[in-house]
Amino acid sequence: MNNNTIEVLVAYTRPKIWKAVQRRGIANQAANKKDAKYIAFFLISDKKDENGKKIPSVITHRAEVIETKIVPCGRSYFEKEMPEALELAIEKGWDKEESCKEYKLGNIIELNHFIYHRPGKRARFRVCMYTKLSELEKANFIDEIKTESHLKKESK
Repeated sequence: MNNNTIEVLVAYTRPKIWKAVQRRGIANQAANKKDAKYIAFFLISDKKDENGKKIPSVITHRAEVIETKIVPCGRSYFEKEMPEALELAIEKGWDKEESCKEYKLGNIIELNHFIYHRPGKRARFRVCMYTKLSELEKANFIDEIKTESHLKKESK
């Protein structure tokens, strides 16, 4: 970990990526993302309930980060490491040959309570957000989580 390490990186996680994370015990982000002590997983829902209403996205799990490293990513990486997400990678343009950050994880633990996206609220972030473990422990909804920048402003 470096001086630019934050406590928790909340990662926007699509279903196919979540399957790969669970299988591999490794999470990935762009190479420019901060190192983190923990990763929390914001599972993106693309499903609808029986009434056709979108099922809310939710933060459900976290894991301690054991090791962080920069690795080459691209189509060959997805083919070898995350074949279940290859189609998504191509669709999103993640299959370009560039570097990404790998977070090797300890045990992936279900949170004591899930943290839901509040219906009718805009998303707080698109890729990740940085926060503290204590914020995850007390929040019921994602919009209640204070980010690293909010916490810095409060401490001044």
